[in-house]
Amino acid sequence: GRTMAALRGAAPALSSALAGTRAAFRSRLTGPTLVALRVRRGQMSNPSISVLNRPLSSSFSLPPLTLSERAEYFNAEHQRQMREDAGAQVSEPVDDPVDDPVEDETVASLSQSRPNWDDPLIMRIEILLHRATAADERMAMKTIKQRFENRSLEQRACTAVLALCSKRRSISTVHKVFSLMRAAGMTPGRKEYKLAMRACAGSSQMWAFYEEMVAMRVRPDANIFALMLAGCRTGGRIDSARDVWSAMRAAEVAPSAEALRQFLGCCLDARDWRSAEAALREAQHFGALVSERHWQSVMLACAYAAEADQCERIFKDLPFQPSVVEYTILISAYANPGGDVLTYDERATRADAALARMAEAGVEPNEFTFKQLIHLHWRDPDRVCTLLDWMAATSLALTPAVALEAGRALLDCGRVDDARDLTARLADAGATIDANYYQAMTLHAQRTGHFDEADRLHREALRLKLPGYKLPQKVTKRRSKRSTRR
Repeated sequence: GRTMAALRGAAPALSSALAGTRAAFRSRLTGPTLVALRVRRGQMSNPSISVLNRPLSSSFSLPPLTLSERAEYFNAEHQRQMREDAGAQVSEPVDDPVDDPVEDETVASLSQSRPNWDDPLIMRIEILLHRATAADERMAMKTIKQRFENRSLEQRACTAVLALCSKRRSISTVHKVFSLMRAAGMTPGRKEYKLAMRACAGSSQMWAFYEEMVAMRVRPDANIFALMLAGCRTGGRIDSARDVWSAMRAAEVAPSAEALRQFLGCCLDARDWRSAEAALREAQHFGALVSERHWQSVMLACAYAAEADQCERIFKDLPFQPSVVEYTILISAYANPGGDVLTYDERATRADAALARMAEAGVEPNEFTFKQLIHLHWRDPDRVCTLLDWMAATSLALTPAVALEAGRALLDCGRVDDARDLTARLADAGATIDANYYQAMTLHAQRTGHFDEADRLHREALRLKLPGYKLPQKVTKRRSKRSTRR
């Protein structure tokens, strides 16, 4: 009781002391800094540039910041949100997403030192990173130009603007920032060059920044080369990717897992299995982290090039137990005739042997395996129907992709009734038939001369009112020519 009474007596003094401390902190805060803190905490959204520039006034009403809010902001929200702001990923194909090779040190360096409460420059640029529009970019450039004229420009502010430029892929602004840094006597570091190269992803100006970085005696690391290889893959330039790989070896930089994955992706797009295998062996020699996906990329390059013998050889050299993915890639190499001089019977025999090895290893085929088998037996409708029955006997449900592959194969062989039954099978399996399935089947039925079946599929799609369905133009033109001949 005496303790509670003492606390009640001291409560007014503690309240006045805390109020005075809060007022002191509030007097040192500017309008942009308060806006930045409230944006971080989700209390404001999309602040305008005018709000960022005007000072704190009586009309600019925000709840006062407590000590716990400041500690929470600096210890957690600041670093996390900065990583999100400057962590835009390099654009990649949908089927093979690519991780951002830029290290977190780029953003961590921006938050190593605590920002000055009287200088809201970095806070303002962080807010601009939320939207990353052209107006935000112009505002950021105007701000650092003013600081340059006042001889108060800091390198971390230039790094923040470069992060904004890399998010917008603005190459011209990157050159302007570098010009300001040189005029201010600053030397760009590795993180600045990383952001500049990410802004130039897919263009030939990456080499210009790389040569400048080497001339400035800034040693590149594996992440720099991974970023350059990602840009080469975005632009579809396999020759430039080979040059980057050669430059990485000339710089005596051990390839990282990300750099290897990017280079294998370039080789996969170009169907260059020789360069892919050589890079994989070289990475193994230097002790790089080679994963299963790297081996799968080399096998896929062989499969795309229809090199079944080479795919078999790499399959036998796998340093791990093959899964259904590796077996499916091997079967896809048999399903693509071309590079190897193999007849249909030889390819079918090898595929059956691969299926037997799968059964011995206890590996169950998936829907992608059945799709490749149907593609292999395209001209054998009885074998296609057998594969569909085999898939129905397993726990796998018929998917629209497998049904589309089988339906086009059956239409090529004139088995219209069997192809028509696939729609009922899909309905029994509970699969969702979208507009793409009907468009592809309608177009293929028209190409193979089954005009009645194409008309039936078209009318059925219209009856179902599938969103996004429209009659292909090629089908419309061919039907008009046929009606004219009649």
